[in-house]
Amino acid sequence: MGVRLTVISRTWDIPFTPTIPRVIFELVRNPGLRDYGVALRSEPWSIEDPSEIQELVLLLESPIRTRPVYVVSRDRSGQLIVDPESLAQRTAGLAHVVELGPDAAWALSEEIGGRLSVYGPSIRTYNPGFDRYAGRWEHHPVATREWVARRFPNRAAFAAMLTARAISASVEIPDLEERLPAFAQVRQVLSKRRLDAARAEVLPDLVRIGAGVRG
Repeated sequence: MGVRLTVISRTWDIPFTPTIPRVIFELVRNPGLRDYGVALRSEPWSIEDPSEIQELVLLLESPIRTRPVYVVSRDRSGQLIVDPESLAQRTAGLAHVVELGPDAAWALSEEIGGRLSVYGPSIRTYNPGFDRYAGRWEHHPVATREWVARRFPNRAAFAAMLTARAISASVEIPDLEERLPAFAQVRQVLSKRRLDAARAEVLPDLVRIGAGVRG
């Protein structure tokens, strides 16, 4: 299934705030959605046990992943840079949100290296195409508590920016028109199929009539 949200206006530069339709959130919750073999969640994937890091790394390095992975790490006092529960609900269906405990964050750093890991009260965005060996720091940006405090009035504004990025990323998939064709294109294909089906029903009768005339 797919959902395409379109803004139509007589004014070219009308301001609007993109949001995820409520129906997506409901479908993620029940019956549940999956893509490239991974469940799409409306709640964060919480990892405390370091042994689960391998599964996270498989998601990060999946060559067919199309969604960003927001990995939120927590320090030993329980401090977080953003509320993972709220972020997961706001990006349901369009991003993966992972909450790492301190030990799990350390295990991730051991697995992929400190340069591209995340630890303490911070968050890193792992965009599609992640490669632990060739990945560039700026392609998978990290945000610390101090960085967010300097650039955003509050954490809610920072979470809104992350949500907007996930929404933007959802329309930048290279094969989007094949994965999620526009309504007009779907209608055109359906019309052609109906026409072909009607022709297939009529053609045998025309053949029989022609045969009778020739006879």
